[in-house]
Amino acid sequence: ERFGEKPDVWHSKINETKKSETLRRILSGEAKIIIGARSSLFLPFKNLSIIIVDEEHDTSYKQEENGIYHARDMSVVRASIENVPILLTSATPSLETIFNVMSKKYNKVSIEDKFFNKQHNEVFIVNMKKEKLQKNHWVSNKLKQCIEEASSKNKQALLYINKRGYAPVVICKSCGHKISCTNCTSYLVEHLQKKKLLCHHCGHSIGVNNITCPSCKNHNQEFIDYGAGIEKIFTEVSKLFPLAKVCLFSSDHIKSNKDLEDKVRDIKNNKYDIIIGTQLISKGYHFPNLSCVGIIDADMTLKGGDLRASEKTYQALYQVAGRAGRENEKGTVVIQSYYPENETIQSLGDLNRNQFYENEINYRVSNFLPPSGRMAAIIVSGNNLEKVRHQCNYLYRAIPKISSLEIYGPAPAALSKLKGRHRQRFLVHDKKARNMQKIVNVWLSQSKTIPSVNISVDIDPYSFV
Repeated sequence: ERFGEKPDVWHSKINETKKSETLRRILSGEAKIIIGARSSLFLPFKNLSIIIVDEEHDTSYKQEENGIYHARDMSVVRASIENVPILLTSATPSLETIFNVMSKKYNKVSIEDKFFNKQHNEVFIVNMKKEKLQKNHWVSNKLKQCIEEASSKNKQALLYINKRGYAPVVICKSCGHKISCTNCTSYLVEHLQKKKLLCHHCGHSIGVNNITCPSCKNHNQEFIDYGAGIEKIFTEVSKLFPLAKVCLFSSDHIKSNKDLEDKVRDIKNNKYDIIIGTQLISKGYHFPNLSCVGIIDADMTLKGGDLRASEKTYQALYQVAGRAGRENEKGTVVIQSYYPENETIQSLGDLNRNQFYENEINYRVSNFLPPSGRMAAIIVSGNNLEKVRHQCNYLYRAIPKISSLEIYGPAPAALSKLKGRHRQRFLVHDKKARNMQKIVNVWLSQSKTIPSVNISVDIDPYSFV
C-alpha cells in the first residue's frame, strides 16, 4: 500500500511454480520490491537500488549448515559490489553493527523509540530466590497481579519462555537417570500435547507410554519432569485463571503461514486473554490491546559458555518487553530472575539500552572478543570416533605459529554427538582483527585429511554447540 506495488516473496517454502514466476519477474525487471529470507540475497536482480536488512540482529540470519554464512554480512558485501546503499534496522542492533558505527564504517540513523521506554512502560524485576512458590509453579505473585490487573481492564497479557514443550528434562524416579537422545548428547524434551519425548536436534522421539530407562531398564515406571517449557506454563496459567482464554504461540503449535496469520488475527481481535509464547512471539507483531508482559525465566540464556549470551538475552527480552504498552495506556513488564543483580537484567529493568551496549562493548574490547578480536570454531565430525580423533591430531600438529593466536582444543564439542555423528572442536582466538579466513585456510592446507571425516569452519560463530 505504501509504495503502490505488491512485493514479490522469496523463501524455501514457496512452491517451484511460484519460484519460477518470481524469478522470471526479477530477470525481466517487473519485480520492484522483493521480500525474502536468506536465500533471496543471491537472486539475479536486474537493477538493484537498495538492500534493507530488517531486525539485523536476529540470529536466524546466520546459516549454520550446508555452507556457513551470515546473511547480514553477505548483504553488506553485495551492496558494496553493486554500489548501492544498505540499511540495517533494529531496535536492538548487533554488537558488530554498533562497533562498525563507533569505528565510523557505518553511519547511524536514529528514530525515536516509540514503545519500550519509561513513558510507555513500568518494569518490575522479581527476585525468584525470594519468591515463595509451590513446587512446579513458575508464575510469581507480581506477575499474577499484573495479569489480574490487565484482565480487569479487558486487556491482554503475554508470558514469554523460550523453551518448547512441557519439560526440558525427564528423570527416571527409580535410578535418577536423565532420559537422553540415542543420536545426540542432549536430553529428550517432554511434549505433553504430542505425548512424546522429543529431541530438538535430530527429531528422534519416544512415546510417553513407551519409555524404558536405559540405566535401570525399568519400563513405564514413574518418571519425573524437571524444569518448565511453554506447555507447563500453559497448564499452570490455565489453573490460575480458569475463565481466561489462553493460547500457545510457538513453532510446535503454528505449523504454516496460514496458522500464523490466523493466530495473529485472533489475538488482535481479542479472542485470547493470555498468550504464552516462545521467541516466535517477539518477531515484530503489534498487539494493540496487550498491556502486560511477563518474562518467566530471564536468566535462561545467560547460562553456558556463549560469549554472546548477554547480547542475545538482552535483544530477545527487549524485543518481547516492547510488545507491551504500544497504545496510549502504559504497559507493565515483569522480569522474573534468579540473578537480578546481573548487568543485563539491570539494564532491562532500568530501560537503559545505551548503558547495556557500553558495558558489553567495553567487555568485548578489553578481552579482544568479536567484534574487537576474531574467533573461529572448527568442528571435526564423523561416524567413527577414532577417525575423528585422528583427524584432530593431524590438525593439532599443523597449528600455525602466530604469537597473538590462541587455539583451544581439540575437545568434545558441547554437543559431542549430533545426529549420530561424533564431534570434536577447536576454538581459535586472535586478539588482532586479522583475516581469520586466511589463517584457517593456511592451517587446513598444511594438515593431512581423512576422507570420511568432515571439517567445518565457522568464523566468529554465533552458536557454540
